[in-house]
Amino acid sequence: MSRKITFLTLFLWLMTVTFPVIAQQKTDTTYTFRFVPQKDMFYVPWNGNDTELARLLECIENNKATILDGKLPLLVDG
Repeated sequence: MSRKITFLTLFLWLMTVTFPVIAQQKTDTTYTFRFVPQKDMFYVPWNGNDTELARLLECIENNKATILDGKLPLLVDG
């Protein structure tokens, strides 16, 4: 019984130490654009698209060399 408690305590302690490190890993960046309902039109000043487009262009400009070298994939879904 004591061995199980020791193992459980060690396991829980190890999880509390490693979980924050795992949670801090960098995630993919997503840019979301909104379209006018029933028109399938993309307007830059509509519903925050101007801000998202500026963020996207800044990211592409900052990583242009890496993207062109093929080291950083640029995926478009939509």
